[in-house]
Order: sequence, then structure tokens, then C-alpha cells
Amino acid sequence: MNGLPKTYPIKIGETIQKDVYLRKPVYFQLTPYGVTVVLSRSRSGKSALIKYMAYQISKTGRKLIIIDPFNEWEHIQEYNRKAFSPRRIMGVTHLQNFAFKISQFDDINYWYALGFSEKAGEFAYFLSQRVDIHGDDPDKFMDILRQLPSNHRDLKYFNEHFREMGLTLEAPLNVHTVNSIINHYPHLKEFFWHPKDKRATITDFKEKFLTSDVLLISLNIDQDDSFGKTRSTVVVAKILSEIGIDLISRYHPVIISEESDYVVPSEQEIAFCLSRNVFRQFSRKFQKFLVHLIFINQDSSSMDTLIIRSAQQKILGILPPDDFAWRVTGGQDRYAKYIGRRRFLYVDEDNHAVLFDTDDCPVKC
Repeated sequence: MNGLPKTYPIKIGETIQKDVYLRKPVYFQLTPYGVTVVLSRSRSGKSALIKYMAYQISKTGRKLIIIDPFNEWEHIQEYNRKAFSPRRIMGVTHLQNFAFKISQFDDINYWYALGFSEKAGEFAYFLSQRVDIHGDDPDKFMDILRQLPSNHRDLKYFNEHFREMGLTLEAPLNVHTVNSIINHYPHLKEFFWHPKDKRATITDFKEKFLTSDVLLISLNIDQDDSFGKTRSTVVVAKILSEIGIDLISRYHPVIISEESDYVVPSEQEIAFCLSRNVFRQFSRKFQKFLVHLIFINQDSSSMDTLIIRSAQQKILGILPPDDFAWRVTGGQDRYAKYIGRRRFLYVDEDNHAVLFDTDDCPVKC
């Protein structure tokens, strides 16, 4: 779709009257631009609901970008044999098991986002572009970083040792900066592609976006990885940068973010977050970018407050009574006792609310 997008009603379920003949369809409005949040605890049916929505969105002709931290969407190209009307999402390009080379992080802000301090980030960025020295090998790259000096004696040795390579420093770094780099090493070593890596390197995200109806990006994050959330935010920011804001503005896709605290985390969790900055830009300048953002999470507490506040539409399932989204709608008083598994509250742009039961998910969930 290269013209201006239209508003499409997307059926998400039916009202909850006991008499089946009195039930009415409930429609989510896929507007040309906006922010929608889908919040509910795990195992409550929200993933099945959003995959049903994704299937219907894919039929409208709008491009879809799906960000999937834990690889929960890998089966959307298969039929749900248990559904009343099995379907599958077509035109999917599934990107998974990939990694970036060190030299691909060609902006100093990536290094800050990875946790480097100002001086260490400056040097890491400069060194990342010297492929002639490290050959995109994380071991060689980190071996140089681990030798960064924290005193004048080490500074002299460092400059003498690396002068011929064009690597010198005017002053030693703070000892805490050097220790931070050393502590980051185990995470960074696995984060970057290495010469013997079985993961693919992708340098044409723009082409992948252009040639796909649905671009499914699986990040394959380990939930027990303490570095996983930082890794996720940096990778998402890098991919969106590779696709380019201009191209996104031209094709105005719907962007679905599963486990959104791994994409737009709160500032308390990650202070400097590039992906959060990108999505804040989208959400603040709707008419300029014409993208519709759908954020899915278990609650709102771990997500960016500004993103939550900017949501025009909400779909709320089982949530803690003190959840921010509940408080805004007053839902904790009027609706919470009626919500169970596969039952949700839809709040539209005018803050009108309706309870509904979801339909079967036609794609394999």
C-alpha cells in the first residue's frame, strides 16, 4: 500500500450477553495512524487475540512489521486446525537466528545504548569501524578494549603498543569505565556475529521490508539473559534505522511489538534506549509518519509511560488492580470482576468501553 491508508474495522469478538442471539460483533478500528496497547497477564488469551488481529490486518493490504522477542509468532504461516475457520498469514518473511557484525554499529549512540560510558563509547565506536584491525572478530575487538588504560603507566604501554595501528589515547580512562567494559565482555561476545558463527548476517533490511507483506523479526531472546532487554532494544533500533524512517513514512506499516517492555521499556529499567526514542517519535508525530503501533505486554508498569499515555485505543485483559491502564479507564472498579480468560475490555478513542469474548484464532498459536 503506497497511497494514504484508510480506517478498517477489525472484528475482535462479540459482546458477552448470555443469549447468543443478542450478542453483537465488537470491532477494533485500524486507523491510519495511532497507538494501541493490548495488556493482559500471561496465559489469558492476548497472544491468540493479537494474532487474529494480525491476520485481519494482513488482509487490508497494509504492510506489517512484527517484533517478536521470544519467537512466539513462528507458526503464524500455519493453519490452526482446531479453529472454526482455519487460516494462515501469507506473504511472511521471517527473519531469525541473525546477528550484526561489530562494524555495522556505525553510530556512537549504539555503543552508549550497549552500556558504554562516554569515553569508552567514543573509543569503542572508533575501533568498531577499524575492520582492518579486528576483522569483525569479537575476541580481537574485546581484547583491545580490555587493554584500555586506567593509569598513566598503562597509558604509555597502550599507546606504544597500538600506535602503529592508529590507536592512541591522550589520557587514561576512569577505572570504573575500564571495569565496566570488562564486565560487559561476556554479553558482548555473544551479542556480535563472529567468524565461526552459524547465525546469518543481514545487511538488506530495507529490501526485506520492501519485498514482504509481513516482516516477522524474531529476536530469539533468552528470558533468563540479564543482557537480553538491552540487546533487544539495540537490535530493534538498528533494524528500524536500516529500514529507514523515510521508507516507513512512505509505506506507513502497522508495527506490532510483542513483549513491549523489551522494545519500549520504562526509563527506570533502561535509561538510554534507542528503540524507545524511535517509537516515541512515531507516537508524537502521527500524521507525519502514518504508522499504527500496537504494543502487547503483560502490564503497563514495565513499559514507557509516555507510550502508554499516547494510546488512543486499549484492549485490556486480566491486570493487577493498580495497573496504570486500569486507573486511566476506571476499569478496575467497573469491569475487572467480569474479565476472565479470553475476555477483554475494548476502550475506543472516545474512551467508550465494551466487554467482549474473543473469537477463535484462525492461525496456529
